[in-house]
Amino acid sequence: MLANILLLVQIFIAIGIVIFVHELGHFIMARLRGVRVDKFSLGFGPRLFGFKKGDTDYMISLFFFFGGFVKMAGEDPEKREKFEKWEYFGQPWWSRCLIVFAGPFMNFVFAYIVFVLMMCIGVKLPDYSTVVGAVEVNSAAGKAGLKYKDEILSVDGRGVKTWNGLFLELKGKKKVLLDVVSGKSAKKLNLELPEDNDPGIVPYLPPVIESVSPASPAYTGGLAEGDEVLKINGTAVTQFSDIGRATVLSEGKELIFEVKRGGKIINRTVKPVKDPIVTNRYMIGITSKAPYFVYERIGVIRALGAGVEQVYSISRLQLVAISKLVTGKMSAKESLGGPVMIVQSAANMAKKGMNDFIFFFAFVSVALGLFNLIIPIPVVDCGVLLMFLFEGIRGKPLSFKVQNMLAQGGFFLLIGLALLVTWNDIARMVARHLLK
Repeated sequence: MLANILLLVQIFIAIGIVIFVHELGHFIMARLRGVRVDKFSLGFGPRLFGFKKGDTDYMISLFFFFGGFVKMAGEDPEKREKFEKWEYFGQPWWSRCLIVFAGPFMNFVFAYIVFVLMMCIGVKLPDYSTVVGAVEVNSAAGKAGLKYKDEILSVDGRGVKTWNGLFLELKGKKKVLLDVVSGKSAKKLNLELPEDNDPGIVPYLPPVIESVSPASPAYTGGLAEGDEVLKINGTAVTQFSDIGRATVLSEGKELIFEVKRGGKIINRTVKPVKDPIVTNRYMIGITSKAPYFVYERIGVIRALGAGVEQVYSISRLQLVAISKLVTGKMSAKESLGGPVMIVQSAANMAKKGMNDFIFFFAFVSVALGLFNLIIPIPVVDCGVLLMFLFEGIRGKPLSFKVQNMLAQGGFFLLIGLALLVTWNDIARMVARHLLK
């Protein structure tokens, strides 16, 4: 119980940091432009608690999960024609654009800094035992005599305990002597490596599920963390790659999983869906459990470039996903998630370790920044930017009546979207609970 409470506190703090960073961008740019800030809030709705310093009331509001806001002086133009320079609408249209843009921009900057620091400190990578899971046909390993479930003990007399350690010993070599345990017998094999240094083997992974992604087919189908998959459609499963192979070959047809859970044998039906963003293959949304982990560190100069690549990669995936939703190639009901899904995903990452947890919230920061830049809802940053850009082109602002109508319509649209994604989350949770 205490562990769950601490986990929730950890998640709330992380979400608060992402929202805080976004609003801090607006706040800093407003102050740089000489605009007075009256309120700085994490969350919407009634004020829960906070403090006032100078002209600004810093506070936490009730609907914490749905973002935050910075309330600036002169932000409501009703029945006014003139504003002071220290007021929001006393600024030229381009200055207001800078203030609005600074929020999502700060999310990208924050994520970039996190990624660079993580790469310099050490990125957590999975590692496995030296037991062979599969041998490619006509590969160097196959020609040497390596087979499924062989365990490699040493390379040229140097002991190896992990898969990464094995490949470090193979790197740059043309011919090596392997000490191998095959069943109950030991043997020595001469392995001649090709130019690309790839022997053509993959590690053995037991068919045990480490985590299930919220909103995935495995989640709605009732598969759970720790399940050992015994059979799929009556065919025995001997390693984790068998699950992936059955999923890819399913062509979207339902798969009956026979799993062992807590000493009991149960059946669960899962319908794979095609991943339209990355692989274009059928998937169910589960990961395997790695017995070991290594931390890979890179230099600061390389990290600076790799951080940009990471932010770009996440942004590109998000844009592809949004385009698929807009064109109807992805189902909004199956794809959209809200606060509940964020908490579930964060909990999964937290169980894997702080490295995964921090990476997840850097990912969320990029997603939040992108959402605010490309979703043209009037009360969201993108909608406000478009309104100010139109003002710059037109030479005068929209009338207050039009601005007010757009703001009200955008507010109800945003609330509707929030309710939809929350309903999706709850419906998935209820459906999953009924399967247990």
